[in-house]
Amino acid sequence: MNNCIIFEEIIKTKYMKKVLYLQEENYNWKSFEYEDIEDLKDEFIKKNISIGYDARIGYGARIGYGARIGYDVSIGSDARIGSGARILTSLYINGSKHPLTYTGNKKVSIGCHNYDIDKWLENFEIIGKKEGYSDAQIKEYKTYLDGFKTFINNQND
Repeated sequence: MNNCIIFEEIIKTKYMKKVLYLQEENYNWKSFEYEDIEDLKDEFIKKNISIGYDARIGYGARIGYGARIGYDVSIGSDARIGSGARILTSLYINGSKHPLTYTGNKKVSIGCHNYDIDKWLENFEIIGKKEGYSDAQIKEYKTYLDGFKTFINNQND
């Protein structure tokens, strides 16, 4: 069943009820009038829908089947997140010469270079010498790259 929700509050006067549209199994929309969102609790349970504490869903918003929005997340007006998209967990280290940043897809950026972590680990000494890093800095950045490798291995990219 598609639990896509279009949440639309229609309030012309303080006496009018709010309306929530839920998509049924056959993809037709069914409207539910309510005064307090708690009035729809049974319908949410039946459709396996949950809305967390202090959550707000804006006018015209759509949340697809199986979608999850984590705690304390804010998604701006008119934002779209495509099917299968993920918001990356990031890692940033301000090294002694250049910052290191995890850029996704197992890639790490150091200065203006952005390579796969395995390429970094194979070539860090060559790249470091070419960029004027001291032996101590090359050793420092190797330690950072080892940490990035561990971080990346724990990701689900």
